[in-house]
Amino acid sequence: MARTFTKVAWLRALLACTLLVATAGAQLTVHVVAPRPGRVATSVYYEAYAQNRDCAAGMNAMRIYTAPHVSAFTVRGNHIETFVNLPSGLHNTVVEAWDNCGHVAKQSVAVTTTRAPGVTVFTPSALKAASPVHIAASAQGTCTITALRIYTAPHVAPYTIDSNKLNAFLTLAPGTYGMVAQAWDRCGHVYKHPFLVTVEPGSDKYLFTANDASSLSQFFINSGRIVNPKAPGPPPKYTLDSPARAIAVDPGGNFVYAITFNDIVGFQIDRAAGRLSPMPGSPFARVSSAVKFAAIDPAGHYLYVAYVTPSYLASYRINRSTGALTRASGWFALPTPLTPSWVSTNASGAFVYLTTSPGSTLYGFTVNPDNGAFKAAPKSPYTVPSAEVNHVTASGNYLYVDGTTAGTFGVPGIWGYKIRGDGSLTEVSGSPATPPNLAFQTLEDWFGRNVWTFMCGPGPCLQGFAIADLPIDTNNGSLGAPATVDTDPSQYGVIVQDHSGQYAYVGGEDCSNATSCLIFDPPPRGIVGSFRLNASGTPVRLSGPLKTGEDGSPEGIAVSR
Repeated sequence: MARTFTKVAWLRALLACTLLVATAGAQLTVHVVAPRPGRVATSVYYEAYAQNRDCAAGMNAMRIYTAPHVSAFTVRGNHIETFVNLPSGLHNTVVEAWDNCGHVAKQSVAVTTTRAPGVTVFTPSALKAASPVHIAASAQGTCTITALRIYTAPHVAPYTIDSNKLNAFLTLAPGTYGMVAQAWDRCGHVYKHPFLVTVEPGSDKYLFTANDASSLSQFFINSGRIVNPKAPGPPPKYTLDSPARAIAVDPGGNFVYAITFNDIVGFQIDRAAGRLSPMPGSPFARVSSAVKFAAIDPAGHYLYVAYVTPSYLASYRINRSTGALTRASGWFALPTPLTPSWVSTNASGAFVYLTTSPGSTLYGFTVNPDNGAFKAAPKSPYTVPSAEVNHVTASGNYLYVDGTTAGTFGVPGIWGYKIRGDGSLTEVSGSPATPPNLAFQTLEDWFGRNVWTFMCGPGPCLQGFAIADLPIDTNNGSLGAPATVDTDPSQYGVIVQDHSGQYAYVGGEDCSNATSCLIFDPPPRGIVGSFRLNASGTPVRLSGPLKTGEDGSPEGIAVSR
């Protein structure tokens, strides 16, 4: 009896140990954001993520089954965003995922589809959301749907698409919004779906730098504080095929793009573990031999790249599931001898603006959300009353361009413009604002409170920069007197803001030894830092400087949630 008990106990212990090992190595999970169980339109939106922190090799693929053994959609990677058309009735659908460590996981979701006319809103799937707010909806009518629009308030419509399906991100200030998803069909019917969303402040999770040393560095973010997870060593780095010249992250925080000398390198972001993996089709071919700058569509559909030699502004469509890029219809060739200086979109992504050099020309375009095509805004191009323009930044109702006035010793200035409903511009009163020693780069707050730029100070430019804060008069767009809010023995070159409006992040090089930035011997080290934005939008130092692990200032920085 004792022997039998011992053998059984041993077998039980072995089985328990085996199960424990299998469980510990198989933490693959699938999270379905949409659809939620219930009655929906026949065009059903699916959004899902898969993750396994224990599998360093990452995810392999995900798939939607609409019935046993009926595969409706398959994607390589850890993320799905797509619409699936289903007939009316009950569907016991399944989202399944595979990782590269041999594990499989699945999540079931039962939906009942109906052909009844109306609008179904799939996301946000809760009453609360962080900015940018992800909105996905589909509509059906008595005949073909011609357009679908989101209203965030009466007569405020930041996004419209000529389709029965809408999938877009909206950058919104914290607050409660009585939204309406509204559709029209060809028979003259209008369909509405009102819903409430409370936008709460959120914090980004990752910061990326595009380095001249053919690499991309990654930091973690904790409530605005930048953290090197491998300190005291260099941060995690990903090798690129050539030096990076620009970087962009999609508003969903799923994809990061490094634009290099040779091509466009895309990575999928594991939002749980922070790991990056190459997206299908990467690297993507470029259309010109040099890159000046890149910008991302705030709605999440397009990447805009400004090329030099020859000079173009081009748009690429982003596959919302994988991040893969395909050439979109947007294409603008600059007349000789102009080359791009900077690119910016407005907060909704409806308009794109481009500064050029040499000279003072500013182009404005409306963007077709269906295909990314550009159309010249009324009265574009515009002539900024300056000798040389540099950067353009647009958000909310106003746009700002920095540059220098004419003359042997040009005076730095920032020119402000009112953005009209058709994308056209009219100069605001009081332009230009004249902060002393205007430097690189100017950025407008997402929510129209402030403009930030870098100034030389407190000593010579090559011994450090200060951040200047210029408040925006929301009544007319004019800029108040600049206030110096921070000084540091660093030469900062780039600044970005998170979508919550709480934090700003900067990149540059360490000039604590002044001769290093003057002579580049030894070469200055690349650094990043962060600032908390107080209630009025003024930056207050929060963290950094932290070293990027590479020489020289980052060519660009980007943050993702």
